[in-house]
Amino acid sequence: MIDNWADLCPICEYPFERCQCRFGGSAHPDRSDRARVVFDHLYLLSAGQLDHVMHVQSFWQTSYADEKRNKILLYLIRQAKELCENERNDL
Repeated sequence: MIDNWADLCPICEYPFERCQCRFGGSAHPDRSDRARVVFDHLYLLSAGQLDHVMHVQSFWQTSYADEKRNKILLYLIRQAKELCENERNDL
């Protein structure tokens, strides 16, 4: 049993290797409210939890009804791809 909260997913509170957050649907509890609070307060997470949340979030397909937010998302995606390409070119 893990008694160190820093070793648990901050959203589902399972150990990282048993985290349920990559999956959704009726067989899994809706943790969207908890996830939103976690995302709003990332500064409270341990380094391991922050890495874990970023890993889990990369599997989610998130879109926005608000066009302004979608434009921001597309900008961030372009910047991230450009950064990866520049880092590869530096090798």
